[in-house]
Amino acid sequence: MGKLPKVLLVFSCMAALLWFVGLLWFVEQIPRSLGHSRYSDADAIVVLTGGGGRLESGIFLLANGIAGKLFVSGVSKGTSLKTLLSGSGIPKEMKEKALARQNDIVLGFMAFSTWSNAWEVARWAEESRYKKLYLVTANYHMPRALLEFQLTMPGAAFYPYPVFPQDFKPEQWWRHYPSLRLVISEYDKYLWARAQIYFE
Repeated sequence: MGKLPKVLLVFSCMAALLWFVGLLWFVEQIPRSLGHSRYSDADAIVVLTGGGGRLESGIFLLANGIAGKLFVSGVSKGTSLKTLLSGSGIPKEMKEKALARQNDIVLGFMAFSTWSNAWEVARWAEESRYKKLYLVTANYHMPRALLEFQLTMPGAAFYPYPVFPQDFKPEQWWRHYPSLRLVISEYDKYLWARAQIYFE
């Protein structure tokens, strides 16, 4: 084996090791519990669509007076609040609470990714002068969502409110193939989002 292939092999092994160590670090950043789940000074609640339990959690926070406004980012174009609620599996009582507060619920139709979620919310928050936001999304998505939002809105404070999907097993992610695949996918996307800082 020549000198160049040896150098490439060493470099590849080191890169793989760094990637793996980073993956273990990333898994530790995934919330396992709600932690500090109540912040009395929040301006609004932001829900990122894309998984069960997120909208329900956002409505729960709104109904309990955590903040006065709820922004749902990533809604399909042309979808009304009533239609969104009807297809969410949310209990009837909570749907009624949401419809009773529909003037306090804003639907965002422009987002198609986590980055565009952050952009959409940033524009709305700036117009409304909101600086302290609950962020509701799945626990495995939270590290990347927080990074994207902090990069897009550096002057804002974000209060994570994770949702815990039943089909994601964070404690045994390496044994559960769907969880393993999801963790690796989220980690690679996180690395790509982090890399954007150095290419700007």
